[in-house]
Order: sequence, then structure tokens, then C-alpha cells
Amino acid sequence: MQPAQLDNSPFDRLSASCRLLLLSGKGGVGKTTLACALARHLAQRQPERRLLLLSTDPAHSLGDVLGIPVADTPQP
Repeated sequence: MQPAQLDNSPFDRLSASCRLLLLSGKGGVGKTTLACALARHLAQRQPERRLLLLSTDPAHSLGDVLGIPVADTPQP
């Protein structure tokens, strides 16, 4: 499955200069889904940059959204 093109999106305006992006809000509003989509978009647009996607959610929702096991150690 190919990711959707996001030309001229707010994501593109962030990607060039963004150093830190925090998502917050009440539970169940899509923060984790948006964080994963944004991280993937930025990684595809700027593969030379290092990117860290970090969650403090105790429910392991990053692993659920990404479909991979997530641990306490960094992984590509």
C-alpha cells in the first residue's frame, strides 16, 4: 500500500524547520495515529534526517498502530 501524497499540506510546511513536535489532548482523539502518520511522512520526505517517535502511553498503542513490537530501546 502506497502512502497518500500530502503535497501542499501543513505537514510539508513543518518538515523543513521542525525540531520538536508534541501532540497532546484527551484520550481517544487520534494523537497516536496522527503522530505515526506525521513521523512516517517526515521520514519519507527527509530520509537523511534522524527522527524519533516517542510515546509515554502505557497502553503500547504505538506498536498497535505501526503493527510492530515496541520496546524500551531505540530501533529503526
